[in-house]
Amino acid sequence: MVALVQQTIHAAGGEWTPLSDKPASSECSTAESKAGVTFSWDQERPGTHDPESLIRKVEKTWKQVDYDVTIRRDTIDDGRPLWSAVTTGQAVESISVYASPRRVSIEVQSRCGEGDVADFA
Repeated sequence: MVALVQQTIHAAGGEWTPLSDKPASSECSTAESKAGVTFSWDQERPGTHDPESLIRKVEKTWKQVDYDVTIRRDTIDDGRPLWSAVTTGQAVESISVYASPRRVSIEVQSRCGEGDVADFA
């Protein structure tokens, strides 16, 4: 998961700020209904004048490591574009990048793995 976040940051460029010092852990249940742990590690940076281009760079990076990518274009409340790229599978439950002239963010959630969340606090 961390490697994918780092690849995504490199593809998007810019100065990123993690929203926590390290990936945050939380409880989950594995497919076998055992106690598990999942991690999230969100990042952000200032916006971009060309959000579509940034998202296309992320898309290219993810496709190079065999992730399927869904791209969307929405509009934020002031009418400016909000582009997003989302993928799931392999090392992550999901990873999303949102890009607008205001801000760019990465939201990532790992798959649930067997373990005790207390071991990662």
